[in-house]
Amino acid sequence: MTKEKWIAHIEETTGLSRPSQGLTSREEWDRACKQHLADYPKCPVCQARRKTARAQNQRRAREEVYRNLGLKKVRSISGKTYWE
Repeated sequence: MTKEKWIAHIEETTGLSRPSQGLTSREEWDRACKQHLADYPKCPVCQARRKTARAQNQRRAREEVYRNLGLKKVRSISGKTYWE
């Protein structure tokens, strides 16, 4: 689940537009998101977004460790990515 698809889902369910468009404040947006998560804790779209966000954070942390160890990220001719 991409962030854009999740934002579209929140806009659909709450009826608010994102704060970057200037029609709603950040506080209203945050309140609506928290309310949606409280009302629908098992929302499949929101669960998919949390799963994706968790995986991205784990990947970033893992890649940071590799970089700190002095490894470089390399792409092979076949398109695979590895660290050397």
